[in-house]
Order: sequence, then C-alpha cells, then structure tokens
Amino acid sequence: MISPSIYKLKHLRYLDLSYNEDLKILPKSICKIQNLLALKLDCCIELKELPKKIEKLVNLTHLACEHCSSLTHMPRGIGKLTSLEMLSMFVVDKDGSHGGADLSELRLLNNIRGELIITNLAFVKNAKEKFKASNLKEKQHLRLLVLQWNDDDGGGDDKSLEVQPHPNLKELCIRGWRKFVSNSKHGGTISLAIRTIAGTLSLKKTANEWHSFKENELAKISQIEGELLPILKLSYDHLPSHLKHCFAYCRLYPKDYRIEVQALVQFWIAQGFIKQLNQSQSLEEIGFGYFKALVERSFFQEVEGDLMEEMRCKMHDLMHDLAESVAGMESSIVDSNKIASDVGEKCRHISIKPSLIPLFKGKKLRTLLHFQHGLSQDFSYETWDLIIANCRCLRVLKLNSMGIQKISPSICKLKHLWYLDLSSHGNIKILPKSICEIQNLLALKLDFCYRLQELPNKIEKLVNLSHLGCEECDDLTHMPRGIGKLTSLETLSRFVVDKDGSHGGADLSELRLLNNLRGELRITNLGFVKNAKEKFKAANLKEKQHLRSLLLEWNVDEDDDEKSLEDLQPHPNLKKLWIRG
Repeated sequence: MISPSIYKLKHLRYLDLSYNEDLKILPKSICKIQNLLALKLDCCIELKELPKKIEKLVNLTHLACEHCSSLTHMPRGIGKLTSLEMLSMFVVDKDGSHGGADLSELRLLNNIRGELIITNLAFVKNAKEKFKASNLKEKQHLRLLVLQWNDDDGGGDDKSLEVQPHPNLKELCIRGWRKFVSNSKHGGTISLAIRTIAGTLSLKKTANEWHSFKENELAKISQIEGELLPILKLSYDHLPSHLKHCFAYCRLYPKDYRIEVQALVQFWIAQGFIKQLNQSQSLEEIGFGYFKALVERSFFQEVEGDLMEEMRCKMHDLMHDLAESVAGMESSIVDSNKIASDVGEKCRHISIKPSLIPLFKGKKLRTLLHFQHGLSQDFSYETWDLIIANCRCLRVLKLNSMGIQKISPSICKLKHLWYLDLSSHGNIKILPKSICEIQNLLALKLDFCYRLQELPNKIEKLVNLSHLGCEECDDLTHMPRGIGKLTSLETLSRFVVDKDGSHGGADLSELRLLNNLRGELRITNLGFVKNAKEKFKAANLKEKQHLRSLLLEWNVDEDDDEKSLEDLQPHPNLKKLWIRG
C-alpha cells in the first residue's frame, strides 16, 4: 500500500512503483503531485485502477502500466493529459460499471509514441463511432499498436470496424480477433481478408505507399458491404507480375485439393513463369521462393512439411474463386460436356476428365492435367493419338491413375514437353524408346508403376532431366547405362543393381557424378555387386551432400559375405540411413 501522504513530496518528478505485485490501489492524493513527469507502474499485476482526477497531473508525460493485467478501466479525464508521450496500455471498461473512460479520450493524445495496447475491445459499444473518435490516424509517433479482443470477451458490437492508424506506424498487432470474427456471418473468411491485406501492406516500405493504398485503393472497395472477393482481388493486383501468373495457374486444381508444392513449382518452371536472374540459384529454388512469397500473403494455407519435396498445401475456396476469376479464358477445369464445348481457342491450360479429351481440340494447349481420385478406365490408345495429334504445344502432361496399358511411341512428337507424369499405372511394363527424344523433359514421374521392368536405353539423351521418380517400381530389373551422364538429376528415388548382368545395366559407378541428388535415394540388390569394395567407392556417396535419406538394400535371399559399408560412406549431412538385408 502507498501512503496517502505521498502528495507531500510535491517536488517529485519521477515515481517508479513497478513490480509491486501486491499493490492493488493508488491513493487519490497522488494526483496532487503536479510536477510529476513520469509515473511507472509496470508489472503491478494486482493493480485494479488508476486514481480518479488523474487529469490534475498536468505535466505528466509518461504513464507506464504494461503488464498491469488486473486493470479494469482507465479513469475519466485521462484524455486531458495532452502532454503524454507514453501510455503503454488503455483498458476499456467491460460493462461500464466503473464509470471509466471510453476510446474517445484518446482523441487529443497525439504525442503518444512507442507502443500502445488497447484491450477489451469486444466490449466497445458503437464501435465504429468510438474507433473514429479515438483519432488513431493522427498519432504519427506511434511505432506499435496492439488491438486486443481478450479470450473471455463476450459482448460487443461486431459490425464494421474502421481502424485507421497513421501511416508512420511500423507494426499493427491484432490479438483475439479470430474469436471475435467467428461470431460474424463470414467467420474465417474475414480472417483470410485480414491476413491477405496485411501481407500486401508488409510490402509497402514508406508512409506514402501506405497512405496511397488506403486512399486510392482500399477506399474503392470499402463500400461493398459483405463482399470479400474484391478485398482479395486488391491484394492480387499488388502482386508482382511473375507471382500473378503463378497464382492464376492454380485455378486448375480442384477445390480443397491438397497440392504437392514441388510438382506445382515444376509446373511453373515448365510454363516459363520462373525467371533465373541469379545463376547461383536453381529454377526450383527460385520457384520455391515464389511459393513462400504467396504463402506470406495468404494465397495458400494449411502448409505442411519442412522440405519442398515433402510439402503440401491448400487454397481457401475464396482464393480458388479469385484464381478462377483472374485466370479468365486461359484456363479451365473441364468436367462436363458443356464445359468442354464452351472452352475457346484462347484456352492454354486445362484439367480434364479423360473421357472428355476427344471433345477438346486445343491446338495451342500447354497444360493437360488429370486430378481424378481413384483409377479411371476411360483412357484408350486412341486417346493417346488424339492428344499427340491435337496438343503439340504441351509443356505439362499429368496422366496418373488413368488405367493406361501402353504408352504410344508417338509421344516423342510432344517435343515441348517439360513435365510428364505417368504414375500409378500398374499395367505399364515398358516405356517406348522414343521418349528419350523429348529433350526438354525436366521431370518424368513413374512412381507406383509396379510392373515397370525397365527404363529406356539412351536415357542420357534427356540432358535436362532433373527428376526421375520411380518409387515403388518393384519390378525394375536394372538401370540403363548412361544414366550417370544426367548430372542435372536432383531426384532419383531408386537405383537398381542388375542382378546377373544379363540386362547390360548400369553399375554403381554411374552414381559418381550425380552429386545434385537430394531427398531420398534407395539402392537395391547390393548383394549382387561384383568387386563390391571398388564399386561402392566409385558410387561416391560421400559427395552427395544434399541427400536427406539413404536406403541400402541387400535382398534377404542373397548369400553375401562382403557387406563392408566402409566404402559406401555417405555425406555427413545425411539425416537417415537405412540398411536392409
């Protein structure tokens, strides 16, 4: 307790009572110390109120009450302390029973600087009027403004709030707004709008840019009550052009689809959306930077995974609507006969049901995707001919899980192809040799083609190949000779040693120069390696610094007495080493 006689220290200019955890109330007489410049009460966690008549402290410039979590209100008259430069906390009176100050008392406190926390905002009545009366837009010296709807806030006015701080503000923090907006009819979509606008403002570096955004653009859409898409569109309009292309392309995914980030980046690369200005970064690294920039602006959500090759994400349904809107006629999801007939000549990118491919003749089509869940039986050999005849400009072809029995040798005519996904076809046993003539190919995905027996000879012709996915291709008998010349390879999910040499396959030495490999590598049939010590060393695993996981497999039926691991020593960066057999 503070003695009421403290007022007799009439020459006092600085009074620090911070960290008095049992202090619950200040004597009214403290307001008689009219020379007082600074009153510090930080971390007085039991303090319930500041003294009435606080307006008598006419010279007060610093009133610090940070972490005074028990404060119930601010005293009326605090708004008359126009010399205040520090007011660390302003507490709204929850139910009005304390006769506390309302937000309008902040109107003239325009010398406040540093940090201001305003709490219990859900209990503000006539919120739109009171926020305007607080005159936050004139507080040019504030650096950080914290607006707090507490977890236990239950009442309040959840109508439109117009919070306009001064453009000089460096940080705006909104706490508890998730609970606050959940009571409105738009729920989480409001939070999406807040995050998206915040992401856009984070790119504005000067006060003039903030002011221009508010006056010239945000003002245009403020009158469209209940419409959130225009707000999201505003953030899209402020994206750099390269990010606009990348975002619009995502309309090809079905709503609520879990997007594989690495595949998405590869699609962008194939379409020429990624610009390599710095040779020290790969196209994928730059593309991943694009993805992260869109995440920061809330164009993607529910991001899972740490490494790009493992990452998945989703788009909010409203963001998908926005992508569809801005993509216009250049892309379409074709899932009905009507849509197929409506697609015009300007369409460049489609995701489509296989049965509808015969209805679509897109001579300038650059993307053909299939996202159907489960196995489709609609794909015939004739469909191959239609694609090859009508879609010679294709750069991305994703035909996984479509019941394909055989790949047409004419696929080589798709010479502009960068991305080819034939995953999850259990009946494909062999690939046509002509596939090696598609020299622009960046990614060839064959994962879960369980019966695939071999990769094509002359694979070294695919000089730009960065990703060769053959995960769970358990019937592969060997790797083709020349695979070691594909020094751009970053993904090689499996390397199969030729058991008896009858297939003329590659040996481990072909791994020597593949030092850009990353992610996971599985090497099988190691028990059949001849001159094991020499070949193990030739594989040069110690130089593969980007590998995350390495699986070394000796089959269980092999009788091998030369399982020395000394020469298979991996790089120290390796996170997981698995040894089987």
